[in-house]
Amino acid sequence: MQPLDVAAAIIYRDGRYLITQRMTGDSFGDRWEIPGGKMEPGEALEATVVREIREELGMEVEVVGFYRTARYPYPSRTVDLHLFHCRWLSGEPKTLECQAFAWAKPEELKNYDFPDADAALVEELAVKSDWPI
Repeated sequence: MQPLDVAAAIIYRDGRYLITQRMTGDSFGDRWEIPGGKMEPGEALEATVVREIREELGMEVEVVGFYRTARYPYPSRTVDLHLFHCRWLSGEPKTLECQAFAWAKPEELKNYDFPDADAALVEELAVKSDWPI
């Protein structure tokens, strides 16, 4: 089975990361994540990030660079999570398609319940605060 492509936005503003909490009924419900979502057929990953942030949070962002891809083999499907650095352009976050959001300082990320597969990524973000954005 082909991996599921998911694109996520690393949005770092004023010394904090924007994170979102998944809806209770979703897979990994109530857990926190780097915001983003599934790529649609024929869509570029960069366009996925911009669309998902608009749909989930009502914000406009621009992709300024690729960070890395992380592969997560789940029992039902493998997910390729493509992470992009994004610059906030306009709009303040709203809970349109997420349960909650937070602007977390790097050292605060450990206080949020992320899926186990995100542990390495969260550790990276917790010590990295000098993004070129």
